Amino acid sequence: AERAMRLILGTAYGERPMRPEFGCAIHDMLFEPGTIDLLSRIQVEVGDSLARWEPRVDV
Repeated sequence: AERAMRLILGTAYGERPMRPEFGCAIHDMLFEPGTIDLLSRIQVEVGDSLARWEPRVDV
C-alpha cells in the first residue's frame, strides 16, 4: 500500500497518457504561498486521491 500511495501522490494529473485522471493535484500547489487555506486544500486533495485510487487505505 505504501508504494501505491507514493505512486499516486507522485503522479501529476495528465502525466499518464492512457489515464490522464490518475494522480494528485498537489503538484499544482507547489509554489503557492504556505497558508492555512493551502494546507486545507492539500489535505482534501491527498485524501480524495487516495480514496479514489487506493481502496486499501482508510482515509
